[in-house]
Amino acid sequence: GGSARHYPKGSFVLDMLRHELGNENYRKVIQVYLDKYKHGNVETNNLYESIYEVLGRNLDWFFDQWVYKGGEPVLQINRTINKNSVKLSIIQVHKKNDVIKNFRLPLDIHIQYSNKEEEIRQYTITKDTTHIQFELNRNDIVLVSVDPDAKLLRKIGYESEIETEFEILKNSPYTLARVEAVERLK
Repeated sequence: GGSARHYPKGSFVLDMLRHELGNENYRKVIQVYLDKYKHGNVETNNLYESIYEVLGRNLDWFFDQWVYKGGEPVLQINRTINKNSVKLSIIQVHKKNDVIKNFRLPLDIHIQYSNKEEEIRQYTITKDTTHIQFELNRNDIVLVSVDPDAKLLRKIGYESEIETEFEILKNSPYTLARVEAVERLK
């Protein structure tokens, strides 16, 4: 820990919660939470209760994973792109113990084509290794990246050649994906 780590992580966790609930639902929950606990002391459980009150959703997994337990996921991504097909192996390589297990991660897979058109596919991973394979209706794939706008608190490493990192630098519309590519190139 250390106190310098608490506030940034808290902010990141709230952003991930917003991503999980969706903007409109998140706003509803926060409004109820703020109205209910105005000028009072709160605990994490109060936010959880507000989510359940407004949306009826059980988010035990989310609070358990991101609030009550430590650690952050570290992912190794292996990818193969052949004409119109993509194969990804996503491996959770962080150290696991009695407290830190595999994370449940809703990941965006970003696909970009030579004419700069793009699409996002969403997958949720929970295992040590997850294999994702899909076919596309076109064969001009330029770039495939995972969680390119860093919606999740995580570290990603790509098993890739230097050329792939330069493709991310050159083509990705996501600033954070380019920053991470520079870090990997170091």
